[in-house]
Amino acid sequence: MNRGGGNFSLCDNGLECTKNALHICGSICIPARNLIPVSMPPCIARIALDVPIDALFDFAAPGISDADIGRLAIIPFGKRHTAGVIVAVATSSTVSDEKLRRVERVLTSPPALAPIDLALLRFCAEYYHHPLGQVVLNSLPSQLRSAKPFRLPSIEHYQLTDAGRTCASGDLPKRALTQRRIVETLRTGPRAPDALAAEAPRSSAALLALIERGWVERVMPNFATPQSVASPAYSLNDAQREAVSRIVGRLGKFQPFLLSGVTGSGKTEVYLSIVEQVLARGEQVLILVPEINLTPQLEMVFIARFPGVRQVSMHSHLAESARLSGWLAAQSGRAQIVLGTRLAVFTPLPKLGLIVV
Repeated sequence: MNRGGGNFSLCDNGLECTKNALHICGSICIPARNLIPVSMPPCIARIALDVPIDALFDFAAPGISDADIGRLAIIPFGKRHTAGVIVAVATSSTVSDEKLRRVERVLTSPPALAPIDLALLRFCAEYYHHPLGQVVLNSLPSQLRSAKPFRLPSIEHYQLTDAGRTCASGDLPKRALTQRRIVETLRTGPRAPDALAAEAPRSSAALLALIERGWVERVMPNFATPQSVASPAYSLNDAQREAVSRIVGRLGKFQPFLLSGVTGSGKTEVYLSIVEQVLARGEQVLILVPEINLTPQLEMVFIARFPGVRQVSMHSHLAESARLSGWLAAQSGRAQIVLGTRLAVFTPLPKLGLIVV
């Protein structure tokens, strides 16, 4: 029986379908010329895991899309549960349906790694002939590599109250060394908890004591507006001005520069002047130091020069919570200056404008 001028034909199971028709469910025949190819939505997540195998692992993930690439996923692996990073999605897998295991959940927080971050990690894996999964996962703070639930750190900052600004450190008990250090640090401006923890170990109890005293308060920093910077310590000489001018003229384009000069010749002031220009453009700066021992000294230099700018440190001596807080601040663009050892190279910086080595 024909319906609609022969475009579709209904047939009984016992009847033979026309030669160029697609037989569906034994009852409907559709001529092949009327078929329209339909792309299948992706349902396979290809996940990088921290294992010494240079391969991606396929997991069933109904509802997944390209927007999930770069996100963390919790998956069953052997007899345990672990975290991995989705680096690709697909519509099919070479793994049979019987053996294909299912993603337990895809994490929407923290945000996904950007394509440019994954491209850098893939380049490193290929260049150093190292499994991609180990490169990707080891670039992340340890708390993100765990399948255990974790709490994202607060972005609250601490600052001195009016009473705290007018107080003297001598008003504190002699044994309250951590409280004194916190007060002196906050005199230069608000600080994030991770920054205070890096400068003053065991700062949590000391902060509570200062809050109870009425000298310190919690505030939410305004990262939406440009932060103020301090004035230069002194005027640049001709050689410094020429260096700054040439480098600033290439901002926004890839261009390496080698700044040559003996110790004490004024290279640091050149860096600071260029950083000031980059911050004024709303971009981020990565400062790489050769060793951890130099980090506190440079931190003080940049804090003194840019007291209103969010700065984080990234190195292996940080507490895990402090590293996670700094990493997230950098990834979101809230941290404008990232200072650290070579570990900091893998910190996501969406608005990167300058790298100083």
